[in-house]
This record gives sequence, C-alpha cells and structure tokens, in this order.
Amino acid sequence: SSEHELAMLELGIVNQEQFKNVVRIAEPTIGVVTNIGESHLANLGDKYTIADAKEELVRYLPRNGYAVLNIDDDLVTAMSRFAPESRVVKFGLNQSAHFIASDITYLGPEGISFKVNDFYPFHMPIYSSSSVYNALTAIAVTRLMGLSFEQIQRGLNKHFTLYERKGNLLRLSNSFVLDYSYDATFNSVTKACESLVQFKPFSKKLILVIGDMSNPGPRPEEAHLKLGYYFAALPIDSVITL
Repeated sequence: SSEHELAMLELGIVNQEQFKNVVRIAEPTIGVVTNIGESHLANLGDKYTIADAKEELVRYLPRNGYAVLNIDDDLVTAMSRFAPESRVVKFGLNQSAHFIASDITYLGPEGISFKVNDFYPFHMPIYSSSSVYNALTAIAVTRLMGLSFEQIQRGLNKHFTLYERKGNLLRLSNSFVLDYSYDATFNSVTKACESLVQFKPFSKKLILVIGDMSNPGPRPEEAHLKLGYYFAALPIDSVITL
C-alpha cells in the first residue's frame, strides 16, 4: 500500500505471453535475473525459450529502471541489450562484473567466506556457490537502493539465515544434515551435491539421500542417467534413492 517504501516480487512464469502480462502489471523499477535454470522446462521446452520469456522483464523496465544480471550465465548477460539506456548492473565471478566475488573459501559447517570487489569480506551460513551468487544479487540491489557496504555487511554477516529445506544445515549429535528437500530439479540436485562434497574434510562419511526429481524436463530418463554419471564422479560414500 502507499505506506510501503519497497516491494520485492517474484514473478511466476508459465509462458512468454503470461510473463509479459505479469511484468506489465507489476511495473518493476529493478529487474533481476539470476539464472536460466531447468525449473520451467516442462512448460517451455528448452533454456532458449525460457530466456526469451524472461527477457520481457528487462524489455519493460522504465527508462530510469535497472537490470541486475548474472554475468556468468551467457543467456542472462545477453539480456543487457534490451535494458533501458544501458542501465545494467552485473554480478558474478567474472572480473568484468560490477559486483565480483573472490577468495571464496568453503568452511564446511561454518559456511562460506568470500570477498566482494576484492575488498569487502563476507562470512555467511551458506553451503553452495549458488548462494554466493544470491548474496551478490542482494548486494547489487541494495547498493542501487542506497545502502552502504557497511550496512550490507552487517545484514548478511550477522542476520542472514537460509530458509528451511533450502540448503540449511541441521546439526545432530554426531552428524550434519544438509536439507535440500524443498524441491528437486537437475540444477538443485547438483547444487546439493556440491554442498555435500564441501563437507568431506569435516566428515568421516558422505551420504546422499535423493527422492524424485519433480521436474526432470522433457527427457527424464536422460536426466537421471546424467545424474548417475555425476554421482559416480563424486567422493560420496553412499547414495540412497527413494
């Protein structure tokens, strides 16, 4: 309502025409695209179609709006050509980005530490590289809104926690459990495995428990086979399938 200064909206996508209408209704002033993943493959078919649909978010920004884009995802960074008056802010690991993460150190149960723009240190209770990208997204957006790096550091270093079942860590009496049970797509499974493997120096045994992939895409058998090869190459001791 009129008393609110800010609103953050996640715009759902079913198809290109529907997403275009959603963007027109929302009228965002800052448009963020973090990646082109596989969560929409069932409806849209392939990543290029998904990218074409998400372009609408950048196309319909106002002249004074900003597009915040992941420079390390080629399909996302290509959207910059549609931004109004080249008002684009990019984040990622590429040195050409405006907000760059470097010196990324995996600390197992203690999370991940990294620097932004080779200067500002962050240490957060996160366990995958994708969470570093999410932190960069937050940093880019809040800098556009006028927050200082010092304010952002306090917020992320002291007050950030992951949502339950989104990769949060559970500490049991003699073990750690990384809970990624919110959903399972090809990308989220590999992200969970990446987090699990980072615990190798801190654990006697690594066990992966995996259920169904809710959205394996148009070729589910091929997707599962690829994951099988992926698991086989990792230093995981046991895999339990449900």
